[in-house]
Amino acid sequence: GYEGSYDLLVSAGDDEPSRFFVEAGSRWVDTHGDDLSATLHPKETIVIADERVEVAAVFADRIELNESHVRGTNGNYVSGYRKENYIGSAMLMSGSSALVESNGRNLEYLLRPGEIIQVYNDVGSKEYLTITSISGSTVAFTPSYE
Repeated sequence: GYEGSYDLLVSAGDDEPSRFFVEAGSRWVDTHGDDLSATLHPKETIVIADERVEVAAVFADRIELNESHVRGTNGNYVSGYRKENYIGSAMLMSGSSALVESNGRNLEYLLRPGEIIQVYNDVGSKEYLTITSISGSTVAFTPSYE
C-alpha cells in the first residue's frame, strides 16, 4: 500500500506551521510555545531538520524523542514534517467501532465508506479498519478495534 512521504507541515491546528528547536545530541525538542499534545503522538515519526525521528512523549511546550537528534537545528527554529497522508488524531478504546477526531476536524471530505485506514495500537503495531460511515468528525468502522 501507499506509505506517504514527509511533506505535510506539523501544525498545532491554527493553520500556522509549528517551529522546532533542538540541540545536536539532544532528545528534547522545544516547540516554540506550541502545545502539540492533541497533534503529535508517541511512536509517531516526523522529520525535523532533514532527520527522521520518533516521538516518545508530547508535553505542552516540548516533545521528547526516542533517540537523540544527531545534527540539531543549528541554533534555529525550523519547520517539522509528518506524512502527507495524515488525516487526524483520535483515541480508540478496545471494542470500539467508531472514533471521533480529537480536534473536531470534519472528515466527510477526506474519507469515504469502504476505504481502509491504518491506525497504531498502544504498543505501536499497525491495525487496519474499514470505514462504514462518516458524519462530521465521527467515523464508524469494522472490525471493532481490539
